[in-house]
Amino acid sequence: MQRNTPIQQNTPEWLEAKRSTVGGSEIYPLVEKFTTEKERKQYLPFFEVESGFGSVMQNGIKFLYGITPNNFSEVNRDYGNAMELPSVEFFNQKYKGTARAEYTRDFIIHEKNANISCSPDGYIELQKTVYEFGSEAEITPNDGIGLLEIKTIRHEDARKEAKMQYLFQCNWNAWVRGFKWYGIVLSYAKDFNKETDFEKGKRVIYAETKQYNKIYEDVEFEEAFYKVNMGVVNLCKLAFNRFIKKIAEAQKLDYNKMWTVFEFSKNPSKFHTEKQLLAQIQDPIIQEQFGNRQATEQEVNFMVQRFKNNVKIKELEEQNTQIEGFFLNAIADNSNITGTFDMFELKCNKTVKGVGFTPTLRNEKLINLIKSL
Repeated sequence: MQRNTPIQQNTPEWLEAKRSTVGGSEIYPLVEKFTTEKERKQYLPFFEVESGFGSVMQNGIKFLYGITPNNFSEVNRDYGNAMELPSVEFFNQKYKGTARAEYTRDFIIHEKNANISCSPDGYIELQKTVYEFGSEAEITPNDGIGLLEIKTIRHEDARKEAKMQYLFQCNWNAWVRGFKWYGIVLSYAKDFNKETDFEKGKRVIYAETKQYNKIYEDVEFEEAFYKVNMGVVNLCKLAFNRFIKKIAEAQKLDYNKMWTVFEFSKNPSKFHTEKQLLAQIQDPIIQEQFGNRQATEQEVNFMVQRFKNNVKIKELEEQNTQIEGFFLNAIADNSNITGTFDMFELKCNKTVKGVGFTPTLRNEKLINLIKSL
């Protein structure tokens, strides 16, 4: 299954090409934003909106300013990458004699549109017929090579059909590649205890040392095959074309205003990421709004005052530690030490952690008295 692969992932050429293309993992947010409910139902009656990765604003900033986010934690990114080869190996073991998968790091730019790309995880070649998920329609060797997509999912999402955004990604990638069908392999921990960062880290090590059988002890796999759905592809193309028109509209504006043709996400996490991306744009006006700027005189005074307060807090904390140490010794043979101050009863008593004092800061009358001294 040799391919013409002018660009490979994780190379300088790949990084540069990604800045001006929409890939499979980026198309779903565009469909949500740039197609109407009526259009989605027309092309895809079963469409259901779900929270996808990335956002329209993130795609816009990437095209206009060449800045891309990292939407995954380092652990999840490393884990997802590490699970790709073990997933291919598992697939080939299970489907031996029926299908054979080949891993790839290809980055493909559409032959007719330089702003469209895909990054398949692999390719599948059939020796025998397989059946489409949900319809049992036949996919045969005569349908040619298929695209392979590999996903790691959460245990709670197991035994369900792949997420809508994954299916959009696969249809987009397969269409870009000129394929008629694709297969998706989902892997997930067998139980919640195997989803911790520590357990994922162990499986990364097992993958690096090719101890795949140890991975298979903790992980389940599900596979499904699909024919390319042209309803999905048409929705993607419609959304892509409208996005490109927005980019063209933005490029007519001043550099520091181009991003304004897109709206911030309502999702707090995505909104935070979008503002972080804007803060990276090296433009004085944008920096003043989202990045580094000179503090006002009031802000400088507040920062100095905060520093002074922290110095006092540290000194007072050290004093309190010394006082608590004193009472730990003083109360050694007693259960409580009590006294009075201006008609207020004060008490020190033993606790599991050492000593405790009453009244507490909830006593407003005593607080006001202390402040007046």
